[in-house]
Amino acid sequence: MKIVLKNATIIAFDPDHKINEDELNKYLISLIDKIDGHSQLVERAMRRNEYLIINQYANINANILLDVFRKFLEQSKIEYVWDDKFFADINFFPNRDVSTGEIAGGITPDTKQIEKGIEPLVEILNEFEGIHTFGSCEGHDADISSAYVTYTASSLDGLNHSTFILKSAIKTVWEKIDNENFSTTQITNRIYLSFNTSLWRNSEYGSNGDVRGAKYGENFYKFNFTYDYKFQKLVFNIIKDIVLEMKKYETISNRI
Repeated sequence: MKIVLKNATIIAFDPDHKINEDELNKYLISLIDKIDGHSQLVERAMRRNEYLIINQYANINANILLDVFRKFLEQSKIEYVWDDKFFADINFFPNRDVSTGEIAGGITPDTKQIEKGIEPLVEILNEFEGIHTFGSCEGHDADISSAYVTYTASSLDGLNHSTFILKSAIKTVWEKIDNENFSTTQITNRIYLSFNTSLWRNSEYGSNGDVRGAKYGENFYKFNFTYDYKFQKLVFNIIKDIVLEMKKYETISNRI
């Protein structure tokens, strides 16, 4: 087996399927995906035929993730080698963010009017400690559209808390959707939560001097819902339902 860390993501060449991704995900959750002792249901490891992709995002350092993965391989008695050259030409990930037009993030111009389809999620995210949204879109007329919110986090506790509640709400709502086009096997009509780093110096400041977008070198986070445009009304309702579930979780959390 060969492994490498590429684009802050671990890629393992596992043609014999020696790694059981379900067991690996449980192992990762038991060690690094916890908040106040409670496990977060995070599926970092995903198989793509003979390759295993292990995602790094949120507040987990990529090297910490790599160390934990290596411990899993050692405990499972799976031999491996580090091979940068073998993976030099492999690129599983898009090098362009289609929503902002830049690699690794970029700048989304400010707008005073938040679009109605994504507004409920923007509003509730800004209610969490240390969370600040800076870009959003409800998606527009195209075969494949995208509703998204980008946000920064100045508080690790706020980031962990909001991420845990957002993911829990998404899972609850998704399981109730009665539409075969919204399933785990679909390429579109899916929600992604991602960690990004802005590497772009242009347009860091608006014409009036106000900061807009993610600053150069700043980490930021993204909720992205790709969907077939014909389902836009349903997507907006799903987003509203996610927000309602987030409010329920937040209410319960405040009572504890």
